[in-house]
This record gives sequence, structure tokens and C-alpha cells, in this order.
Amino acid sequence: MERVLEPELLDQLDPADPDAVRSRRDLVWINWLMATERWMLSQLNVVPDPVDTVVELGAGEGRLLSKVHQRFPAVRCIGYDLVRRPIGLPNEIEWVSGDFFGNLDSMPLGKGTVVLANLILHHFDTEEVVQLKDAFASVGTLLLVEPDRSCVWLSLGWLLLPFVGRVTRFDMMTSIRAGFAKGELERVFEKNCVRENVWLGGRRLHLR
Repeated sequence: MERVLEPELLDQLDPADPDAVRSRRDLVWINWLMATERWMLSQLNVVPDPVDTVVELGAGEGRLLSKVHQRFPAVRCIGYDLVRRPIGLPNEIEWVSGDFFGNLDSMPLGKGTVVLANLILHHFDTEEVVQLKDAFASVGTLLLVEPDRSCVWLSLGWLLLPFVGRVTRFDMMTSIRAGFAKGELERVFEKNCVRENVWLGGRRLHLR
């Protein structure tokens, strides 16, 4: 199944648009079903090297970073997203608004850094993902969750459509077609895959 990138509706809506609000609510529910946050937190517990910094790409409302900070208060946490700093985010968590591609040179990317990317890389074409690979070459650990691009999950995805809003119905199928098949991200980032599994359409990768 060939990878196909199309613009997603949520990226084009005003954040205050009712459809956008509904879609973000859908995404919280979908992330809960996919257990992405629980999986990433569990993987942080087994990183063998000392972790001094956690960077999240596309940190959204800061839910995951807040949980990381709560569990690992001594670790520096930095969120990157196009949106402004979320209201109520703990003061200890740093926040950088804007396109994170423009901030790659200033990111603290060393062996003690863990990069979290939850359902964000599928928005980018191959050249952009390779750009991230070059920037993250010295990073100790990458924890990635991306749509599993397969006909099976494209078919099963239809089962969730009655339970989500119109924006999520479109974006869900678009995301699966733009996702990644087995082995693709490991090859791009040229890192060893320590753990990999697929759960409810999410390909979960622990790369070092």
C-alpha cells in the first residue's frame, strides 16, 4: 500500500471552530483507546541511559508532558507545537510555539534526550522526516507512535467512524494512508528498534 499524503481538515480549521473542538476531543478518546501515553510512559521507565531531557514534537495540550513531569520531576521537559502555551501547564515545563523545524538547531538533542512523537510524523513528507533524522542523530532514544499504514487498519478504521465527528472521520482515514509500514521508520532514522508493536492501528516504536 503506497504512502499518500493529503491535507487534514483539523490543520486548516480555526482552533475555536466547533468542529475543531470536537475533533480534539475525539483525539483524546482515540489516544486513550490506543494507550499511546501509557505506552510512552512505560518505555521511559526502561530507557537504559540516564535521561536528562524529554522533548515532545506536536505536544498539543501538554497532557503527555504533564504526566512525564509528574512521574520524572527532575527531567527537563520541553514541548514544541504550533499553538500557544496551554493554560494550566506546569511552570517547570518549557514551551516553544511555532514550526519546530525552525527550532531544530536550538533543541537540546544529546544522548540524554528522549524525543516523543505521538501521531505527528505522518504529517510530513519523506524529505522532512529525513531532516528530522539528521537532527536526531545524536539523540539517545526516540519513542514514536504513528498510524500503521495497511489495508487491514484502513478497513477496520471504518468501525470507529460512527463514534467521531466529521473532521475526525476524514482525518482518520487520511492519517492511515499517510502512516508507516513495518520497518520504514527504523530505516529512515537509522536506529535500532528495541521494541515494536501495533495496537488499534498505532505502530509503536522504541528506537535507539
